[in-house]
Amino acid sequence: MSTLPAPPFITVPAIHNFRALHLPQSTHPILYRSAALSTLTPTGISTLQSLHITKIYDLRSHTEAQKHATPAIGGIRLIHTPVFSEQDYSPEAVAIRYKNYTSEAGIEGFVAAYTSILESGVRTFTEIFTFLRDAGPGEKCLVHCSAGKDRTGVLCALVLMLAGCGDEEVADEYALSEVGLKELKPVMVERLMAVEGLDADREGVERMVGSRRENMLATVGMIEEKFGGVEGYLRGRCGFGEGDLDKIRSNIVGGNEEEPGVRR
Repeated sequence: MSTLPAPPFITVPAIHNFRALHLPQSTHPILYRSAALSTLTPTGISTLQSLHITKIYDLRSHTEAQKHATPAIGGIRLIHTPVFSEQDYSPEAVAIRYKNYTSEAGIEGFVAAYTSILESGVRTFTEIFTFLRDAGPGEKCLVHCSAGKDRTGVLCALVLMLAGCGDEEVADEYALSEVGLKELKPVMVERLMAVEGLDADREGVERMVGSRRENMLATVGMIEEKFGGVEGYLRGRCGFGEGDLDKIRSNIVGGNEEEPGVRR
């Protein structure tokens, strides 16, 4: 895998789309995001350990996690917290479920899929935001799904929105997956083209595996309209109070800065 631009990308051998969640007002990220970690090498494991990551949240379904298991990493707790427990949410399954993903009006497909993630992922997102609230100085987490684009992208959008980022900033960060998945996308496209029943052309499939800013801008609008914004979602669906949200916001905006003497 070739070296990706930094920041926010970090080169982890054999792992795609690995980056710090970029907050313009913070120089000490508390959250990293990536595609699946099943191909981690010893060098990659050392890289994760050097970032002071203490927990890894795997958002994949049981089927995905069993098929492509994450290796054990010394000093880091692996937490499987699926957005969809049994439902297959691989790119192939999603493409069939939301066929208008691949159409010219594909934004509607993304919004439908991302609405489903928000509705099904309440327990998952509550667990991760609880970490963001309670993390001690210097503690970091990594969140991933299969491509690190959809389930991970929705979670990261919520984090950015709570931190006060504007719609354009949220969409720009989401669109970075176009760069992070550049080498993986041809493989994803060929795999999807072979899916029986999808009935989509190559251009449509390429749209489906993309991370266009418009997809996230429409999703942010949906979150505002359907859930009352990020605070409405975290209060109404996840059960957080105002004090919780203030603490989470302080940790993510402040970057959960390390204690004196901790070296990166």
